[in-house]
Amino acid sequence: MGVDVFQALEVKQLKVGSTGPATGAYTTTNVITTRSLNANVGDTLVTSDVLCTLIEDLKAKGIIE
Repeated sequence: MGVDVFQALEVKQLKVGSTGPATGAYTTTNVITTRSLNANVGDTLVTSDVLCTLIEDLKAKGIIE
């Protein structure tokens, strides 16, 4: 595949009565940057890393805090 899903899709911020990013101050710890997920394997550690990577990417883009 070679192209990360995050890079392949253009993410647009939805505005619902707000002009800034979604708030809630998401905090992640002990994250291993992972952008590959095998849907046929029930490994919650890998799934957690992918989710945390997504959260950190969204924070870096200013979509969430």
